[in-house]
Amino acid sequence: IDAFNFREIELSGRQYTWANNLHNQTFEKLDRVLVCTDFEFKFPHTTVTALTREISDHTTLFLSTGNSSTTYQP
Repeated sequence: IDAFNFREIELSGRQYTWANNLHNQTFEKLDRVLVCTDFEFKFPHTTVTALTREISDHTTLFLSTGNSSTTYQP
């Protein structure tokens, strides 16, 4: 990750992305969104939001670039 200058987009909506669904729950941040500097420069308003976890033990992440009319091509 460091060798390629990837950066994690901070997650909003919750701190953890996985729970074991047991009585004494364990919470972990297993799922992340990493971007390269080119992507970050082209989409500086990118956000990642955790959606409601209903069925899976993983939380769905929603990535928004803040611009619906632009596409990313490395």
